[in-house]
Amino acid sequence: MRLTAALLIACSGKTDETDAPPADGDTDTDTDSDTDTDTDADTDEDTDTDEDTDADTDTGTPLAFAVSSPDFLAHSAGPCLQQMPQLFWCAGFGGDNLNPEIEWVGVPAGTVSLALLVEDMSFTVGGNPFDHWAVYNIPTSATQIDQAASGTNPTASMPVGSMQVAPYSGPCSGGANTYRWRLLALDSDIPAGMADSIAEIEVYASTHSLGLTSMCHCPANDCLSY
Repeated sequence: MRLTAALLIACSGKTDETDAPPADGDTDTDTDSDTDTDTDADTDEDTDTDEDTDADTDTGTPLAFAVSSPDFLAHSAGPCLQQMPQLFWCAGFGGDNLNPEIEWVGVPAGTVSLALLVEDMSFTVGGNPFDHWAVYNIPTSATQIDQAASGTNPTASMPVGSMQVAPYSGPCSGGANTYRWRLLALDSDIPAGMADSIAEIEVYASTHSLGLTSMCHCPANDCLSY
């Protein structure tokens, strides 16, 4: 009987009633550290900023050929829409007999020289105007004639290389007449002896002109359409 009981105990393998868990070291704490941090730094920042640095500085249509004076005073009477201040009239009518500042833009391509012609269009209505000033062989490097560059006791200088038929002669109508200013673009300088008057300059320009622009000034209450 003792032998039988001992065999039963040996077979059951139990020496204690605590029934301790098996010594299987797999505690299955599942420390699976696959946190899937996905270090793939594909932040898709797309550095293609497409800033379009194309320096397309399209300045548009070239400036039209035009002449103007910042010294003239605007008014509403056409066709001139402006008047010359008394400062630039002849001395006999209270002026200083000095030219106003004259500016221009848009000189045509191929221009070699410019000519500026000033006339009183009311002097003989329908006939020959009275010549007041003519400047020719103005270089294309010039973009203006400074105020007081010609006339009585000028204090400024004419564009280098330019020629005058005679010094500036301001209006002597007390502001009552209409005066035309023309700027001609020529394909050459005018040779000596061929520009002794506005009429001669006009003859030369008839076969050498690349462009013409003009302006005028007149009294607001009596502006002549010529």
